Amino acid sequence: MPSGLSAAAKRAWVSICDDLEAQGTLVKTDRKIVELYARTYALFLRTEDQLAEEALSLGSEGRKFVNPLANLYTTLEGRLHRILLDCGLSPTTRKTAPNLGKNPYKDITDGEL
Repeated sequence: MPSGLSAAAKRAWVSICDDLEAQGTLVKTDRKIVELYARTYALFLRTEDQLAEEALSLGSEGRKFVNPLANLYTTLEGRLHRILLDCGLSPTTRKTAPNLGKNPYKDITDGEL
């Protein structure tokens, strides 16, 4: 697991590694995309929490605009979706993803990187 991950990112790292391992597609060379997913997911959760405390639109009467956090939330959601597709973690991509069988890179979650 990379250093410097927040607690939420660490949980996301373990979760996606477990999912990839379960389908037999976790390989050591995917550690950068796994890290990207973990960091993006943690930011997504922070944005979601912050957005829950704020209004979706800001400004005064006649001069309202969309909260920038709503745009960030949508952008992060799209990025996460693309990463999951790239990793074969959607019903559609799972049908075409190769199954590597027994995972030779189980140490990806053991801090051996």
